[in-house]
Amino acid sequence: MSIKVINICKQYGNFKALNDISFEIKKNTITSIVGHNGSGKTTLVKCLSTLLIYESGKIDFFGEEYSYKNFKHIRKRISLLLDASRNLYFNLTLLQNIKYFLGINKTSFKQKEDIINHFLERFSLIEHKNKLVSSLSKGMQQKTALIIALTQVLVPA
Repeated sequence: MSIKVINICKQYGNFKALNDISFEIKKNTITSIVGHNGSGKTTLVKCLSTLLIYESGKIDFFGEEYSYKNFKHIRKRISLLLDASRNLYFNLTLLQNIKYFLGINKTSFKQKEDIINHFLERFSLIEHKNKLVSSLSKGMQQKTALIIALTQVLVPA
């Protein structure tokens, strides 16, 4: 199973942001998208996350082809972490942020407490869980955002 991107094209007026982009992401892998400013990274991510419609090509998401009819279903299986923006609420603690974002998806903390504690231990954040995000280093904030993204998709609600 994988995510297959086949000849995706996206234009903004006469500008081709994506021109016949193709690749495959295998299940249970971590993938990075790198490139120069203006090379289409954000446009590609928006297409992959169903936030932007592409003109031509095909995206196959674990055996399901993207279409307007199944975007809602596919969105429930996607978690996205963008580095360029502030992803957390600074006036909440690390743990409050995790609980808040789980709540948006109607998932209780209790449903995912074991995996959350696993990640807090793994990322050396357990002793910081009750600290305000504003007091954490940038690296700790990034780890917190990653834990939130991972918990959204790793354990079913």
